[in-house]
Amino acid sequence: MTWDELVLTLLVLGLLVAGLTLLRRWWRADHNNRFRLTLSPPTLARRSEMAHMQIRLGPPQRMTVKPPPIMVNGRRLIQGRPLVIPPLHSPLWFANGWRKAAGKNEFTGHYSVAGRRWRGLIKDGNGRAYTAFIWNPPMAQIERNTIHSVCFSSSLRDDSITDTKACYRVHYEVNPGSLDHAIVSIELVLAEALNVTV
Repeated sequence: MTWDELVLTLLVLGLLVAGLTLLRRWWRADHNNRFRLTLSPPTLARRSEMAHMQIRLGPPQRMTVKPPPIMVNGRRLIQGRPLVIPPLHSPLWFANGWRKAAGKNEFTGHYSVAGRRWRGLIKDGNGRAYTAFIWNPPMAQIERNTIHSVCFSSSLRDDSITDTKACYRVHYEVNPGSLDHAIVSIELVLAEALNVTV
């Protein structure tokens, strides 16, 4: 045996001992010392014995891996059952006080901007077209501060509205996609007329 072969053999045996030592530590930590491995550094006389050595560690065990703790701003986040947050069941129009008339596709409420309120009515054409009405809008400010004065028409052409005094029909350039969008579109015009941000 040459010197190079001897060094290579010792190196391989050293790596084998290191691997078995790590395996022993892992096995002790996870399996409560069911099996005890005793290793001693190899000698030249035992080299042939170690080549044929078999190690039996017992039946496989189910491992559970715990994830590392989650840290938020240096504090450990306690993990438990997931918290299920239910979706918001009421739409924005309902939360803002608009109500649906019984048996009709009409919604009544108030357009609200900067603490001011205007009575409103919106008719829903089954989601295809919305017809909106507003009572006593600030027409002077709308004409002065916006380009939307042509969208407010005092000629109603709607027989279902009984209180026509100071009632304006609002025309949408693009049909709103929802009732919430229909309300917010008018409130944005009113905010622009009053020079406030929503």
